[in-house]
Amino acid sequence: MAALSLGSQCIAVSSENETCVVFKSGEIKCLQAPPPRKSKIESNKKSQQNSKNDMSFQTSYFHLVCSDISRCQKWLAFTSTSKYLCLWNLQENKLVSNRALIRAASQVKFAPSGNYIIIADKAGDVYNYSTQNPLSPGKLILGHLSVLLDVLITSDEKFIITCDRDEKIRTSCFPNCYNIKSFCLGHEEFITSIKFLPHDENILLSISGDGSLRMWNYIKGSQISVYECYKEINNGSLALTSLCTSINSSSSSLVCITLDHFKGCLVYKVEGNMKKLTISLIQILDLPTVPWSIKISNEKCLWFLSTFEKIKLDVKIWNKESNKFVNNVDGQTKQIIQIIDDQNFNGFEMSNIFALLYKQKFDNVQSYLEKKQERINLQLNHKKIKNN
Repeated sequence: MAALSLGSQCIAVSSENETCVVFKSGEIKCLQAPPPRKSKIESNKKSQQNSKNDMSFQTSYFHLVCSDISRCQKWLAFTSTSKYLCLWNLQENKLVSNRALIRAASQVKFAPSGNYIIIADKAGDVYNYSTQNPLSPGKLILGHLSVLLDVLITSDEKFIITCDRDEKIRTSCFPNCYNIKSFCLGHEEFITSIKFLPHDENILLSISGDGSLRMWNYIKGSQISVYECYKEINNGSLALTSLCTSINSSSSSLVCITLDHFKGCLVYKVEGNMKKLTISLIQILDLPTVPWSIKISNEKCLWFLSTFEKIKLDVKIWNKESNKFVNNVDGQTKQIIQIIDDQNFNGFEMSNIFALLYKQKFDNVQSYLEKKQERINLQLNHKKIKNN
């Protein structure tokens, strides 16, 4: 597994149990997640080496799953397959806490203030962890009846928005999440990612396994617009996998989307407000491999993380004159790419994880009708035999 996080002053790439943080100043920090600790192992047999009452801590092979950098650039949080949440102080370059999670995390996000870490897990629960009290346990704040795939908190921290495998987007009050504000319903498959529209954060964007990009008034739970992105390419894939956004002007934003098994990225321009939104495809970027993750910076640098053979970074720069992303990379950006490349992070084959999110559908009605017809035919045959 691998994770890509982007801050205003740094970029972080995680692979296996290591994270490399590269700052714009040129400073490099390589962080290693502590190995997971396991409880005391009690053996019924006496040790041949007379090691009675030994407290054993076993380490196992684990990967970092997801990560995030706080807006204040002070904190880096990442979760691992061993069900641990690590909080790192980037300014002091030290591990602050390593808290055990109840279940494996599917997403980690900082609150805008940086005071909380929000963890969404694969059982459908959301936990709130404090950065001010880094050793305190997480607090369960809400739950779904399905796997959670993404989570967002509004800038004023009044609402938290979650999306799941069961096609639901839920807006809840924060931190009193038992007060549900609305549901945004309309997607026909799992919802992979949600983002606010940068030039109008009252509008929510969502992408899904049904191949559509949808825009919502998340307070009212009403759909504003829908765009079927999968029709732009002909690779037979429906699932939209990654979403990132950047403000373009006071009335427009850039929206970048990747698709499953597609070696490229779709770039859209969204204009307007709640009353009228227009979306147009402005570019289809070709990439050497299928991207694992994408992020876009405030300077409109579009970063791609690929995992084929080895972990590698690629970047495209927004050109104002052509209104397209180009390969005109400056020296500082090239240096960041080279630093990550020098880490020699092992790559991995992208498993078909999105195919597993689709639900199997059974035609129970057709089976019922066939069995019913068999019973009718059997009854008719019995009647014919009696009459004869």
